[in-house]
Amino acid sequence: MIIVSFASSTGNTAKAASWIVSQLEEPHVIIPPEQLTAADLNRAAALLAGTYTWGNGEIPDAAMPLAELASSRTFPELVTGIFGTGDQGFPFFCGAVDRLAGIFQQTTRLAVTLKMEQAPQPGDWERCRLFVKKVQARRQQTSGARHL
Repeated sequence: MIIVSFASSTGNTAKAASWIVSQLEEPHVIIPPEQLTAADLNRAAALLAGTYTWGNGEIPDAAMPLAELASSRTFPELVTGIFGTGDQGFPFFCGAVDRLAGIFQQTTRLAVTLKMEQAPQPGDWERCRLFVKKVQARRQQTSGARHL
């Protein structure tokens, strides 16, 4: 099962999440960041985590549970993809995506990140499709720890 968990303030990240979800061919569930648990992640095949960016590229409070959960322990078999929306008018475009990716890179099998300018645009449809494909491809790769 794939878990999709995201924070959205203006609806832009929610729209991005809906575009990504529409590309999924596997069973999935949407769990708000504040309700996501380590047990959920241990059962999941993949996590698609989304956020908007706050202030100077900061992770907003609404997405902080994602960062805290990923920082609390490792999930060596969990494949992750981090997506988000932002405004290129600010110095740290989608900085929260970069910060979350840095955390998830250390504790999961991060496959891909995706940054979108404000609300998803028609050109982002293909990027959402590729985002899902990269997560699927990473899931098909065996963990390095399993090689002899």
